This record gives sequence, structure tokens and C-alpha cells, in this order.
Amino acid sequence: MRIPDSVDPIIGYRYWKVLFPGYLVDSNKITLFEPRKRIKARCTGLFWTVHSNTSLREAHTTEVVPVKGCYCGIHAYKTLPKDRHGFPRLYAKVALWGKVLEHEEGYRAQYAYPLEFWHNWVFDPFRCPESLLEGVEIRYGVRVRRLEPPPPPPTEMELYKLVLSDPEASPQAKRFAQRMLRKSRRSK
Repeated sequence: MRIPDSVDPIIGYRYWKVLFPGYLVDSNKITLFEPRKRIKARCTGLFWTVHSNTSLREAHTTEVVPVKGCYCGIHAYKTLPKDRHGFPRLYAKVALWGKVLEHEEGYRAQYAYPLEFWHNWVFDPFRCPESLLEGVEIRYGVRVRRLEPPPPPPTEMELYKLVLSDPEASPQAKRFAQRMLRKSRRSK
């Protein structure tokens, strides 16, 4: 009898695309995530082994997913992706369990279910209606929150002040920053 390493699920982060009227598909639009059911990984055989040119469809069955050397499994990052303020996506904190393989940036798991959703959308009634997210909350039984918008980029003057406060900035960079700050004060 094999005793599991942990009875607690591993927490990871991933994202989905939302289809009307509030259904989730993976980022490749291959797999529809059925509401209120765990996601079970499967190998599609679409990816190739790392060291050969043979399809993995022959290498293993869907019952032993994920497998080392294959791309199969439910992918999740270890932390919320940093590019989360770009393309509109629905991010999720997910519970991962069953067979879980860890890799550099995250995990591949046998089973998963979302615990919480976040979105980064700016609502446009023609492209991205708020009702899509309401549909996700109702269908999947998981709360959807808005990610905080990214901070505005620093102004030119704020950048010069940062250069002056940076102990590793070169003397040339500091002189240039001082000159530019003096010049901006004179022009006011």
C-alpha cells in the first residue's frame, strides 16, 4: 500500500479563457472545464517526448497522468503570473491533488479545482460584459474578484529621484539625474 506524501492539496495558480455564457476553457481552448466537477488530467498524445520523435499516445495511458517527460497534466504556476495586467484572462487559485509533479515554475497535477478567481478585465459591454463573470460565479460556485490595477509608471522626475537614491547607480547617471532635476525646477 502506498501512503501519500500529504493529505492536503498543493496550491497553484493558473488562468482560463471564458466562453459565453460563462464557461471556462484552458488557455489553448482544447478542454472545457465542466462546472462543479473536478478537473481530471488526461494525455492527448499531441505533444512529443523530449528525447525522441515518437508520440506519447503510445507511451502511457490516461490513467497515469501526469508522466515525467510528457507535457500532460493540469498545469499551474507556483505563484500568480506576473503578466496578469496584460491580455484579459480569468486567473485562479487552484487546489491540486492526486499525482503531482513539481517543475521549475509550477506543477502538473492529476486533479484540480479552483478555489478563487480573479479577473483583470476592463468592462466593455460589446466585448467583455460583466454578465460573463456572473455566469462563472453561478456555474462554478467560486467567487470572482477584480485584480487591483497595476500602479501607474513612474514619472520622469520620479525616475531621476530613484537614480539619485540608488547606491549602485554610476556617478555619471547620478550627475545626469541631478542636472535634469535642476533643469525641471528652473522651468517651473
